[in-house]
Amino acid sequence: MYDPQMARFHSIDPKADDGDQESWTPYHYVYNNPLAHTDPDGQLPNFIVGAIVGAATDYGIQVAANLIQGKDLGDAMTDVDVGSIGASAALGAATSGLSVLKAGGSIAKLGAAATKVNKTEQTVAKVAVAGKRVADKVSEAKVKMPNGSELPAPGKGKGSVPPGQRDKKRVVSNSEKQEMLNERGGKCEGCDTPATAKDVKGHHIKRHADGGATTKENTANLCTDCHKLVHKNGQ
Repeated sequence: MYDPQMARFHSIDPKADDGDQESWTPYHYVYNNPLAHTDPDGQLPNFIVGAIVGAATDYGIQVAANLIQGKDLGDAMTDVDVGSIGASAALGAATSGLSVLKAGGSIAKLGAAATKVNKTEQTVAKVAVAGKRVADKVSEAKVKMPNGSELPAPGKGKGSVPPGQRDKKRVVSNSEKQEMLNERGGKCEGCDTPATAKDVKGHHIKRHADGGATTKENTANLCTDCHKLVHKNGQ
């Protein structure tokens, strides 16, 4: 036992004969570093406990983060940063476990982050549902064309599909419009006026901003007047 007032040891270290301490004096205490470590009964320096607690805490935080991200338990327990765990063990050893207090703060932050993620996911889900309802309502409205046919009324505004998720192709080519004219009688599909590829606009039957694809199947060849009529009566 060490007396800090006398700066002397009263008894021999009970672990003096252990293999990793043979090079030290039998009165050696906590690896000759009493300022950083304590060992009241001479059995186990606190820095060893600190290392174990530091590593275990870091591992637990990583597993919890993996579970929050949706990984299954098996992947959550194995997909961890071993280097980070080692660093936490070293920090725990150096501070005799005091670093665990900081880890507690990290756990609290992790819980707050998880709550924030859940709220964000709920908000995104609500926006998606609302956008779908708007798109469905728009798809039900029709615009009657001069030749008696009907086309879905195009929506207005920013659209229900985020720009990054829309068809990257924005318009059909003149050759595609000509192919459609050849297949559909060479007329405007809104008024039956004879037309060429230069005379018609490739109109999305389902609006591009609402997820409509830029394909021949989703395109109507409309003359300028019919194209204006459709968009004038959009919802």
